[in-house]
Amino acid sequence: MISHMAHPLPRQPYQVWLVRDGRPMGASQVDVDSTGWGSLTLQAPEPVSQFEWVNLTMIEHSGSNAGTETMVLRSRIEPSPGGK
Repeated sequence: MISHMAHPLPRQPYQVWLVRDGRPMGASQVDVDSTGWGSLTLQAPEPVSQFEWVNLTMIEHSGSNAGTETMVLRSRIEPSPGGK
C-alpha cells in the first residue's frame, strides 16, 4: 500500500521493481487514485526476501521526449530471520 503519492500525468501506473545484485526485475505496477492512495498484491516469482531492494519508479513525459524513468522510492529489504 502506498499513500500521499503524486498522481502521474498522463495517467500511468508506478512501476515496482525487485532488485538483486544491482539487477532490477519488473515485479508489478500500482495505480494511485486522485487522493494519492494505491495498493497492489505482489506475486513475486521468488521469495521477496531473496532480493535486496524494492524500487518504485514512474515515467515522466516532457515535450518530444519519449519518457524518462524516475526513481520515486527505494527501500532496503531486510533479510528474514534464518536467511530464508
